[in-house]
Amino acid sequence: MSQKGAKKKQERNEGFTLIEILLIVAIIGILASIIMSLMYGSAQRKAAINGYKTSIRSVQTAVELCTGANGTAQDGNPGDPVCDSPSIDATYPELPNKCGADTPNFTVFPKTGVNWVVETDGWDCRGCRMECTAEGCMAAAGFEDECE
Repeated sequence: MSQKGAKKKQERNEGFTLIEILLIVAIIGILASIIMSLMYGSAQRKAAINGYKTSIRSVQTAVELCTGANGTAQDGNPGDPVCDSPSIDATYPELPNKCGADTPNFTVFPKTGVNWVVETDGWDCRGCRMECTAEGCMAAAGFEDECE
């Protein structure tokens, strides 16, 4: 083989083939789609939990108004009245659909006085369960890590 032919062959062997480049691009695309789906799922979870926290805080305010007006807080589902007092026109809120399909039952105990606790009885939003007192709302025992 002449020196010219060897030089041409050496030049042709350098670089990547089109198939190799397409394969690398496909792998990068697959990895990017996996990462994006994980990030999107995490953002949806956080949005659902934040919506749940906002809703449960509105229940805390309604129960506080009810007991402050010498009313009796009632257990109930979303849409049910929070208080038996006609002067308190508050209902339990609809919780975000992203929390799950089940309908929560809000429970208040004791129903009167200042030392009440309100919670969603046996129901959680994507692993987060909150409870509220007159002092504020916090994650229920055992759910602290899931509610952050």
